[in-house]
Amino acid sequence: MHSFKIISTTILIIFLSSFATILAQVDKPNVIMIISDDLNDYIGTMGGHPQVSTPNIDRLAQMGTTFMNSYASASGCGPSRCSIFSGKDLAYTQVYNNSDYENVFRSNFTEEKNNAEVYSFPEMLKDSGGYYTYAINKNYHHPDKNDFDKITPNACAKTLSWNRMSNFIDDSSLLNVQSNYNFLGSVFQWGAIPNDMESQMQDYKAADTAIAFIKSIANGTGEDCGKPFYLGLGFNKPHSYLYVPRKYFPESYVNNFYYDPNSVSPLIYNNPPDAFPYNGVVMPPQPIPVWDDYNHLSPLGKIVAEFGSIETYIDLYLSNKLFATEEIRNMVAENIRASNVSAYIAGVQFVDAQIGRFLDSLMTYPEIFDNTIIIFISDHGFSLGEKKHWTKWSLWETDTRCPMIIVHPDVTGNRVVHKAVSYLDLFPTILSLTDTDIPDSDSGGTYPDGKDISDLLFNNNLDYELPQLTSYKRTNGNGSCFPMFSVSNERFHLIRYRNNDDNADPLNCDPDSKYFEQEFYDVGVQRETDPNEWNNLVNNNQYKPMMEFLAQWIPDSMFYMTPTMKTFPQLTEELCYFNFHDTIHLTSTFNSAEGLPVDTLITGQQIIWFATWMNDTLYGQNISLELSSINDTIFLDSEKDILYAGIWDSSMNTLIALTALDLYVGVDEQPELLYTIEPSYNNTVLISDIEFIGTYSKVIWDYGDGYIYTGKTPPKHQYANSGTYLITTTIVYGNTCTVVKENVFTTSDFSEFINTMMVFPNPATS
Repeated sequence: MHSFKIISTTILIIFLSSFATILAQVDKPNVIMIISDDLNDYIGTMGGHPQVSTPNIDRLAQMGTTFMNSYASASGCGPSRCSIFSGKDLAYTQVYNNSDYENVFRSNFTEEKNNAEVYSFPEMLKDSGGYYTYAINKNYHHPDKNDFDKITPNACAKTLSWNRMSNFIDDSSLLNVQSNYNFLGSVFQWGAIPNDMESQMQDYKAADTAIAFIKSIANGTGEDCGKPFYLGLGFNKPHSYLYVPRKYFPESYVNNFYYDPNSVSPLIYNNPPDAFPYNGVVMPPQPIPVWDDYNHLSPLGKIVAEFGSIETYIDLYLSNKLFATEEIRNMVAENIRASNVSAYIAGVQFVDAQIGRFLDSLMTYPEIFDNTIIIFISDHGFSLGEKKHWTKWSLWETDTRCPMIIVHPDVTGNRVVHKAVSYLDLFPTILSLTDTDIPDSDSGGTYPDGKDISDLLFNNNLDYELPQLTSYKRTNGNGSCFPMFSVSNERFHLIRYRNNDDNADPLNCDPDSKYFEQEFYDVGVQRETDPNEWNNLVNNNQYKPMMEFLAQWIPDSMFYMTPTMKTFPQLTEELCYFNFHDTIHLTSTFNSAEGLPVDTLITGQQIIWFATWMNDTLYGQNISLELSSINDTIFLDSEKDILYAGIWDSSMNTLIALTALDLYVGVDEQPELLYTIEPSYNNTVLISDIEFIGTYSKVIWDYGDGYIYTGKTPPKHQYANSGTYLITTTIVYGNTCTVVKENVFTTSDFSEFINTMMVFPNPATS
């Protein structure tokens, strides 16, 4: 009798435990991660290009949270994807370029490299989280070696990362003829293909397969092993080769154009560059004179910029052709560049359409959609002629900063986070959001290098200091011996090149003779200061403290992969500009390394205030600074001066927090703003033709429907409903002053573009 009771009780416990596990799995959200290849900020919600239309990616942004300062840990496919899926930084993976990458994912982690311990987050979801994992097309770097167990026949018992995997290539009928559509019929491997060939493209087939999978799950016929699913949906475009249906290209694009020594027709590009309405494709911004930023790069910076450039092919193509003037030759060259930009835009808009087809289908099954987390990312960015750079594989923001949008069923949409985050953060964040255990490392601590940023979805007021790292090492020549680094926080960007001592042979690398070349940019939290990275401040002494502070997050430095505290200095009085006889009163609050406000510092920590123009360092949470004690000429050298507020930790003998506060001393001049409101299709509005007169520090656009964008150039915005909205623009200038402009705008739900514009201020009345 007692044995029976014990057995019965044991069975009951096992049953209840199993039942609880089943309930937990049912309650868990599905996860879909959509990965585009080589996509930079050319999406509507990031405002990277004024002519790009991505209504479906924008739809994700409206439903979710957009991370505006999201960085890849590498600026190339192999190292970035290896890092994303393993959750480890490049210092651990030792994959710095595609040549370093072993096509079999786990072959990159060996005892010989001292990095044998490896997990993937799909593996953790499958084996620890109770998920069915399915990869479609390119997730890991090598599509048909996506860490898939091809031996075990039972999908529900497979090892490695995936229960199921599907891969596609373009149909041979397309591959065999696509060169017929080459731009100029030459070496330029992009072009507009017939629209009816779209269904032959691998990305179209990938979207079809994802649609079929969701439909099968909804009707109960699909294989999911009775578990919630993780779907990794990879799209190839806008990766080269950019053969894309004609309907996705800008209207100005032609596969060929006429030119002779005296003329060029038609021009594909917007000419002049600031022409509005646009008469061609808008080219990426260039300084004046053109290439001036490239011309001022260091020697190694120029080597990095020139890698993969189409300029060589343009020069080769034009080398045996005669032109009456240099201007005609330059117009032909710019037409070729514009063609490449047009093809990239077409690739982006094509991928957006595939995402739209998938989203439309997913949303027809609310029982699935309402319980699904959707993540949209690229693998890194891409340059299109900035600094003469026409590819990835650099450390500038065009290549390192890229999209991250997370849609969560329990989080209100249309949210923007400016906190600097990394694709490394996806590993712990996805596990956290799915209540899956984050693995510990054999060497102690947690295994992933990234930070769980799930709290930022629910509380975007969290703020800590954690600059994001991007690493790169060239495959040969200068820059191939030692990794080079980019370190970005919300405002500043440090690039550190590490030279080979001018020895191009990696076998003769000399670590004792290495030297650094650096760049430093004040980009701005909302890209309001130097978004194009034209003004290299590396020789400006005011910024050296911040350069040294950010360098602490480079591998083998004190704060590598570690969040620290953050200070928030502010003025206690409201004055647009100070004069040389004022006394400035300042205070600073501070947050913990977890991002939460704290009231007191621990023993050995103190707030310090300093600047290159100050004679003494000041201490304390509240200070007074007499400007009369400082030489007037210091302030006259620049329009703003930097004051630093940091936290010094005596036990660590270093600054654990540092924030730069801009001080404006001089004449109070109110800035002006001119812009055009351009209505577009489906309740969409574009604010363009923007011109600032005077100096400002920030501009905030409130569209009147809850969407707020901070930055100089707002992206195209779509209202949920037609109607009349108040668009409010707030210009912040000087120390604390603002100018507010309000304009009423009425949308229309027309489906085709109507060329109607509203100019503010109205020149007829102003």
